[in-house]
Amino acid sequence: MSPHAGRAQLVESSGVDSDIDAKFVKQLLKSGSFFWLDLDGVPPHRVDEFCEAMDLNSEARQHLADKEQRSSFAESNIGVRWASFAMRDADRLSQVRGVYTRSFLLTVHDHPCRGLSDARHRYERMVESDQDDGPLVFFMVLDALASTFESVLARLDYRLDELEAAVLGGPPIAGYLQQVFEVRQILTPILRALGPYRRDLVSILGDIDRLPGMQAGTQQYLESHRSHVMALFDSASECRSETRDAMEAYSMTSTERQGEVINWLTIVAAVFLPLSFVTGYFGMNFSFIEHLHGTATIVLLAVALPCVLATTTVLLLRFLVRRQGIHLIPPLNSKAVPVVASTEDFIDERFADPHFD
Repeated sequence: MSPHAGRAQLVESSGVDSDIDAKFVKQLLKSGSFFWLDLDGVPPHRVDEFCEAMDLNSEARQHLADKEQRSSFAESNIGVRWASFAMRDADRLSQVRGVYTRSFLLTVHDHPCRGLSDARHRYERMVESDQDDGPLVFFMVLDALASTFESVLARLDYRLDELEAAVLGGPPIAGYLQQVFEVRQILTPILRALGPYRRDLVSILGDIDRLPGMQAGTQQYLESHRSHVMALFDSASECRSETRDAMEAYSMTSTERQGEVINWLTIVAAVFLPLSFVTGYFGMNFSFIEHLHGTATIVLLAVALPCVLATTTVLLLRFLVRRQGIHLIPPLNSKAVPVVASTEDFIDERFADPHFD
């Protein structure tokens, strides 16, 4: 098999992955035992071969070939057609398209998917009777894909809290808004991926047991998965709302700092206002000013006038402080929260912390 031909992985009852071909899949289908076939990066012509061996109609084939479709969960005449997304890495999504019937589960994706790898590991730990339970395996796979969002959303939420605390507790942060926008750019495709999928799950209500390929008791699997997806969507929505709060916090602190600068400018103007007035007044060429001589005049101009100016300045500052609420010395913050250099570096550590599940 060429390195560009992808890999057809059969998740067998023993939990072992193996490369197979369309002919072998056809034999499995005739045997009547349930199986899960995962096509990872398989080219379209080979996907058609497997679809033909599994007797899928044109509607299902078109669904598996459509790489631009939104996430969905819909009934078909043979079972369920679905498309969902999982986190490929810190900020990119991977689309997974699939068809579920009473006889098999088929998943198709163009990029490696951590969620499907986790599902295969979970499948290996299942007892043999559960491995043959098609609906259980189906919703286990869907839930594993949804679980890939959990760690990313938790870390983005923590990241926003850290940014907001830093901007409120210290001086202006270089690149603050850029970091907030980076978080928002990660959240937007997540919401677009979970939104339509969540609506489709909600629209099913209690009819899942009557869908082709399902069986009695499947409703509990759907309810668990639906609750999981709705919780993830709500978490992503709240996280996106926090980006607005973070930007508002930045705007508020910027306004406060501008107010502090204006306060100091007001103080400086108040100090020099009396002096400027007197200097300007005596700088005019009045005739009586030109002939001021004597000891009394020196005492008046050199001693009394500066004292009056100083007293006037103190009274003016007292008025500004008590009546206008201007603080001469702004309060110092006790502690500033350290800030990570970038959002990408922060999220790249998503699996390094064992206490952050």
